Amino acid sequence: MTGSKRLLAVGILLLTGLGCSSSRDKAPEQVAAENAVTEEKSDAEEQPVEDESPAVKKSPAATGKSPTKKAALPPKGEAVTAWSRLRAVGCDGKLAGVWTPVQAMIIREAPRAIGNGPIRDTRVRVYYEQAHEGYDGTHQGLLNLERDVGKCMARMMGWEEALRETTSWALEAGVEGRLLQSVEAFHFLQEATKDAKEYPFGVVDSGVETNGRTWVKAYGKGCEPTLDGMGSQEIDPCLRLEISCWSTGPCTGQVRQGPPAQAGD
Repeated sequence: MTGSKRLLAVGILLLTGLGCSSSRDKAPEQVAAENAVTEEKSDAEEQPVEDESPAVKKSPAATGKSPTKKAALPPKGEAVTAWSRLRAVGCDGKLAGVWTPVQAMIIREAPRAIGNGPIRDTRVRVYYEQAHEGYDGTHQGLLNLERDVGKCMARMMGWEEALRETTSWALEAGVEGRLLQSVEAFHFLQEATKDAKEYPFGVVDSGVETNGRTWVKAYGKGCEPTLDGMGSQEIDPCLRLEISCWSTGPCTGQVRQGPPAQAGD
């Protein structure tokens, strides 16, 4: 009997060792993706949300008459609509036109907002308290989230990290947090990236001023800006996106589609 137990223990140790060593043979990005899936699956077992998004109005098309759009009343369900579009293209951030980490962070939490479940990131929670009617994060109980939804959320987490590592979207401290809380900022980002087949920005500038204003300026890819920061009243011909937010109240800004092509492009 003692010998059988010893053989069983050795077998378990061998199987465990094989399981541990296999992860070392995988690429880092593959391991990170698997970890993200595990984390989202764990969340899915704790928080109840519903799978399908309710019908919402689509973002109104740009008129083209003016590059400046004062987003006083952006579409209420814009992030939920973006989640539905993401699901429709197989949770591929590139095909869905998700080109900034801010968009990825907000969109991936849409299922929790739909089910009125708790959202861990307080900044994103503030966004959905404004953007999704009836959301207050108070729904409790057993989660009934389908597996593919959790996998899609995890995939967006990986896409967010990839954007941080491979694009010029690097903001000054405090800027991203303000954008995440703003319905208007998300709307401007959606408008600026909706038709992009690849990451659309070159230089990205940002700052937090002593008077409390937070701002971002993103310029067209391959287009060198000639005006400095927020100091000039003129519009740089390379400007693609501008967002300006005070510590409270709505953000304002402008979206300029199609920056001028540069010689040799």
